[in-house]
Amino acid sequence: MWSNRRWLPVSLALLLPACGGDESPFDTMPEEDAGEMLMEDAGPIPTFPDLGVTPDRGFPEDQGFPRVDVPEFDSGTGFDSGTRFDTGVRDTGVRDTGVRDTGVRDTGPADTGPADTGPAYDPCAMGSVIDLNMAGTLAGLTTSYTGSNTMVGGTAPLRPACGSATSIGHEVVLRYTPRATSRLRVSTNNDGTTAGFDTVVWAQPACSSLPTGNAGLGCNDDSGSAPRTLASTFTTSANVTAGTAVYIVVAGYRPSGTPTGTFALTVTELVPGMAGAVCDPRVSSPPPCADALTCIADAGSTTAGTCIADGTAGGRCRATGTACDMGLACSGSATSTASRCRASVAVGAACDPARVTSLCATGSTCVTANGSSTCVADGARGGTCRVVAPRCDAMLTCSTMTGSGVCREVVADGASCDPAGINSVCQTGRTCAAYYGAATGTCVVDGNDGARCRTSGAACETGLICSGTASSTTSRCRPRVELGAACDPVGERNLCATNSGCVSSPVGWTCVALGARGGICRPSGTRCDSGLTCITGTPNDYCRERLSSAGAMCDAANQSTLCATNSSCLATAGQTVGACTANGTAAGADCRTSGTRCDAGLTCTTTSGAGWCRRASTAAMACDWTGRVTSCPAMTACAPSSATAGTCAMQVMETEPNNSITAPSPTVSASTVFAGSVEAGGRDCVGVDLPMGASIFADVQLPATPTCAPGGPDPFLTVFNPMGRLISFEDDSAGRGRCAVIDPTVRPELARLAAGRYVVCVNGYNNAAVPNYLFTVGVVR
Repeated sequence: MWSNRRWLPVSLALLLPACGGDESPFDTMPEEDAGEMLMEDAGPIPTFPDLGVTPDRGFPEDQGFPRVDVPEFDSGTGFDSGTRFDTGVRDTGVRDTGVRDTGVRDTGPADTGPADTGPAYDPCAMGSVIDLNMAGTLAGLTTSYTGSNTMVGGTAPLRPACGSATSIGHEVVLRYTPRATSRLRVSTNNDGTTAGFDTVVWAQPACSSLPTGNAGLGCNDDSGSAPRTLASTFTTSANVTAGTAVYIVVAGYRPSGTPTGTFALTVTELVPGMAGAVCDPRVSSPPPCADALTCIADAGSTTAGTCIADGTAGGRCRATGTACDMGLACSGSATSTASRCRASVAVGAACDPARVTSLCATGSTCVTANGSSTCVADGARGGTCRVVAPRCDAMLTCSTMTGSGVCREVVADGASCDPAGINSVCQTGRTCAAYYGAATGTCVVDGNDGARCRTSGAACETGLICSGTASSTTSRCRPRVELGAACDPVGERNLCATNSGCVSSPVGWTCVALGARGGICRPSGTRCDSGLTCITGTPNDYCRERLSSAGAMCDAANQSTLCATNSSCLATAGQTVGACTANGTAAGADCRTSGTRCDAGLTCTTTSGAGWCRRASTAAMACDWTGRVTSCPAMTACAPSSATAGTCAMQVMETEPNNSITAPSPTVSASTVFAGSVEAGGRDCVGVDLPMGASIFADVQLPATPTCAPGGPDPFLTVFNPMGRLISFEDDSAGRGRCAVIDPTVRPELARLAAGRYVVCVNGYNNAAVPNYLFTVGVVR
């Protein structure tokens, strides 16, 4: 083994020359100086443990290294005291300190050319186009497909029909082959489309760039709804042909920062309906019906319709050529979307004044008089004035100097006239005086009974009083009735004196001073006399005594008294006086306004608002014909059989024609329940043959409920005496919503009448239609 002290100087000798500055890597110092130099560079000799005499392992002394004169380890008593350090002159030459290269670094402008995007992306290449019919899912008329444009190139080889080609990229093309000739509704505004993904979608007939100015088949950008407000939806501008492929492009809008993502695409075929197909009249684009057909709304509906061929019955008039088929006439302008082809009706035949089911032949007009409508030739009596002279036939005068008017006969004082002013007219300063509903009247000088009030001087002759404002065309002079005397509630036969009003009482309609008990409230100042309160009523506000004790005697009509809060007047059928009863506790009492509206076994006539509690009856069983105590099953009503009771009776259908008070249909002598409908502008009238001392009851309600809710049918009742004069009417009855009831127990003008044929009519308020009704005409003995 080699000695450690022998190896260490040799190692340093080999390594140290490489650390010199610019000197040669090899030291050419004389060999005899090598030992001294190495000892100097090596620093102090390290101390090693005494290992004793090293055995001779037989290794030769020469190990192939240059021999260096290194003092052997002296195992004697001390070290070699010869000179330790090389004292020769050391090389002190100047180190090369030449100038270091400090030239300016190349900082030329950065390369700003377009990034290398690799080969151009071709969305129309084979393998790029997606077959939507194969890849999509079909449900009904809609094909759905979910895809992504994340992995396709950012270029835009296809130019969009909307937006700029430089603003979009990442185009995905889908080929779709329609199954039927139809419009296509294309959309990415569906669940599954990445929120914030700004899609641009369009359709074109071929997979190639569209020429400038070509809109393709449709295009859209940003028409979605939250959270996909940047999604796209459009409908093709025209029908696409069945079996002919179209190409739908889904791209991303790059300036938005979100031009890629997952899209859920739907394509719906909007197939136009053929004749007779169901359609939605609210839709106009695309047209829901095929060419030359129009979606016409079904009667009474705004959401459902039928595809009807233009020019046919009920269809739209043709804008070119013959407007309507033979036997039909066009209503309105043929170019209007509201025009319709209707049956053409000859002069003298019945017609539809609303022009819904028929039209009068050219040169005639539909005229309504005395409850019936007939086609009247232009220029004839009651017909429309001709546009050119002569405007009317001989002995007739047009009601206007120019424009539209009516040809009428001018009649003298005292002569029979038409109160509607259609067939005849009185001379200037005269009025055709007639009672409500009368078919004919008499020409009377203004200011006299039944005539219009004068606009200058005394409004009416002595003993008469003017109704309304004298300058109004509806004002009339009527006989004046003093306080306490019987009066006409309609104001047709007479009027109460100034500062009084006609009000109902147990003894009949009577003139009562304004502000008095049971009278109409004064319009200003102290509205009621001492001890009375002005309380809202129908049709007026009345001065009533507020009762406070339970069981107190009260007025069943609530006109002179009013029970305490949360109580109502409960009267026995046929009685005008009752007792104050807690609401909700008995049949006939008002419903509670909150909580349980009626006690167990009772039902309120309304679900909210005013109403009263009733107990249910069954068909053919006894009932209360006033409707206060019992209720009959649906499709039945209570027909009076005596002064205090009735029977739940089944309905019978009305009979036509029945719109004239001079020719009602049918005529009954016993209580009957009718079912029917009233068209707009019409009415249904029933004759009632009354024995002496009998009373009339009338009720109109809906088939399934006694209440007519706001927004629905609003029936109106009128009653005429044997002379054709209106004696009573009712519109909206308390507790019945917009339904009406005329009860002789609170309407003395209908109680204990003279024998004769009376007429009861039902029509819609303001001449509106009443599509369905249950109309009870009661004879109370």
